[in-house]
Amino acid sequence: MRLGALPSQACWRLEGSRDGFEVCWPVSIGAIHRLRGASTGVQDGDGWTISYDVEVGPDWRTRVAQVQVAGRDGSGELLLERDTDHRWSLDGVHRGDLDGVLDVHLDASAVSHTLPVRRLDLAPGARMQVDVAHVRRDLRVQRVTWTYELVTQTDDVVVVSCAAPDLGVDGTLTLDAAGLVTDHPDRATRVG
Repeated sequence: MRLGALPSQACWRLEGSRDGFEVCWPVSIGAIHRLRGASTGVQDGDGWTISYDVEVGPDWRTRVAQVQVAGRDGSGELLLERDTDHRWSLDGVHRGDLDGVLDVHLDASAVSHTLPVRRLDLAPGARMQVDVAHVRRDLRVQRVTWTYELVTQTDDVVVVSCAAPDLGVDGTLTLDAAGLVTDHPDRATRVG
């Protein structure tokens, strides 16, 4: 699957169980890519903000993720880092349960799907399983398995089915030619 260059900005309306907005400013410098942005919303009556700065290498695998959250109950931050042997540390402490994970997936972030999708080199109908370090709004981090299947691709639109049973997600993503979500039903819709 071949994808084009990322735009300088992408925006989503968050929907379903949360009402909010996400903005991301992708930057590519040579073979290194950074996704900087924030999601702000309300879920179950609680307002929150998640800010992120995710660095990926030329293989679109996460190297470093800095995440900050703020909400009614306070604020916090974390630093996730992957070394060349695919071992992960959280705030400088080794997290063996995350070893081998390739990506960071942020709760309430549509751009998180871009990382594995940019690596999805499959023919329609083929599947790929990806283990991720899923960062929740309360900064808890857990290993979660996502399954992606390429349904169809044209020059402008990519359709991928995705599932993460641990998160209760089973649906279809529509993405643009750069691999950015344009529609994730009941979760996010691209607006800019």
